[in-house]
Formats: sequence, C-alpha cells, structure tokens
Amino acid sequence: MSMTVAHALALELSKLKAPVILMHDIARLAWQLCQRQEQGGQALNKAAFARVVRMLQEVGTLQPVAGFSPRSVAALIGRITDDRNALVCTLDPFCFLSHLSAMEFHGLTDRFPEVLYVSSPARQAWAALAQDRMRKSLGADWEAFQAAGLPLLRRLEILRLHRKPVHRYSSTHLGAFRLIKDSPVRVATLGRTFLDMVRAPELCGGMAHVMVCYQQHASGFLRLILDELEQHGTAVERARVGFLLEDVCGLSDTRLDGWAATVRRGGSRKLDASADYAPEFSERWALSINLPLPEGV
Repeated sequence: MSMTVAHALALELSKLKAPVILMHDIARLAWQLCQRQEQGGQALNKAAFARVVRMLQEVGTLQPVAGFSPRSVAALIGRITDDRNALVCTLDPFCFLSHLSAMEFHGLTDRFPEVLYVSSPARQAWAALAQDRMRKSLGADWEAFQAAGLPLLRRLEILRLHRKPVHRYSSTHLGAFRLIKDSPVRVATLGRTFLDMVRAPELCGGMAHVMVCYQQHASGFLRLILDELEQHGTAVERARVGFLLEDVCGLSDTRLDGWAATVRRGGSRKLDASADYAPEFSERWALSINLPLPEGV
C-alpha cells in the first residue's frame, strides 16, 4: 500500500502552489487518498504514513526546511523557498503580514524592515482555530485520524526565516486581512494597516515615521481609514488619527467632526504614547503634540 499511496501523494503534492507543506497536511492528503475507492479503502496508520514520508524524502519530493524539524514541515521539490512572506503564511496558517511588513507590502513606507512582522492568534485561540480546521477538513474521519496517531496541526515556533527575525503580534482582536491571488500570502487590509500604525507605532517604524506615512499616503485611502477607525478604533486612537488627518495631512470629513465632538478633555493623552508629555497641545483632539511635525506641516 505504501508505494501506491506514495506515488498518488507525490502527484497531489505537485499540484500545490505553496513552497512548503505542514506534516499534518501531508497526513491529511495521504489519509484521504487511502479512503478513496481506488486505494482499496484501507485506513492509514502512523507506521504506514512514516514509510510513505520516508519514500518521498528519499526521492527528493519532500525536502528539509532549514530551522524546522522534518517531522513538522517539508519543502516541496521545485518550489522557491526564499520568499519569507509566503513561507511564514504557510508555516502559520492563521497569521498574516502586519505592521511595518504590511506597510512595505502596500507601498506605504520606503523602509525595508529588518524584522518580519506578522499578526497571529495567541496560543489558546490558535489551538482552537486549528482544532476547528482539522474537524472541518476531515469531517467524519476526524476521530479515526486522531486515533491513528497521525500528525496534528500544531503551532510552530517561528523565530527566524532565512536569518531574518520574525515578530509575532497577538491581540484579542487581530483584525482583517486579505488573500493575495495565486499565493499563500495573507496581508492586513489597508484600513487595518493604518489603524495599526497608531495602535502599535513601535512596530511600524515609530510615531515620527507613522506621521510621514500618513502625510504621504492617507489622502488616497481616507474612506478606508475612517471606516476602520469607526468600527475598531478606540477613542484615543480616533483622536490621534483625527489629528494626523487634519493637522498633518490637511484632510477633512464630517466624521472627523463627530469624533472631535466626543473627545474627552483632561488626562495626559499624548500623540506618541511612548514619548514624554509636551506643552504643545491640540485643543480639538485633547492631545499633547509631543513630536515634531513632518516638513511641510
């Protein structure tokens, strides 16, 4: 059985576009092949799957991925594996490019990040998503697949890819992303990327860089920015974005008037939360303007 399954599995793997494949997905494909009538309806067990994988490794169909155990992931023959964006989105099926990496992808920054930034669910939420995906993909076979001792979908530690550090950002609400056609890459939407710039500026090149990026690009995406902040921004995030849009970008919108009308006075709110309080102050947005404004403002 193993030789027949190995041949059929090699054909299935050749159809995939991703540069690497998780061992769980190989096991799922092998299991489904074994369930088909042409494979005699034989069940796959742990030992038989290990033989199939060993055969594919020996002929080069499956190859090692630097920095990862061959028991967790494999590279596919003929695939280009130096695309970090494609790699990370395959190694972590629930992550997406975010922060400075999303800014680079969308053409919002002239910087080349030294760190690959992705957003990914925290461990407990990740495990729940993985459980749900396995149940849905295997259907009625899920219990038998587990009982056979075959590899499950587990969260890998991804510290570096091709010598580039990977920063995983997790929060309760990760936000929206979009899929890139004919690619495993997922990236934060433009609206979410602009929100992330003020939510976590330290992951986006710093607040001074964020101001420059808003100044250069916000006018082309005003509706997307406003929609995202209306739905998911906090009061202080809306105040910061309102100041950036009006005072840095010279833009206006009736929704900004509505945001300004609800601004809470008092406290020590700052444009850059990480910098010291400064006496220069925006009355409209109740913010300490504690950074120099970009040129031309």
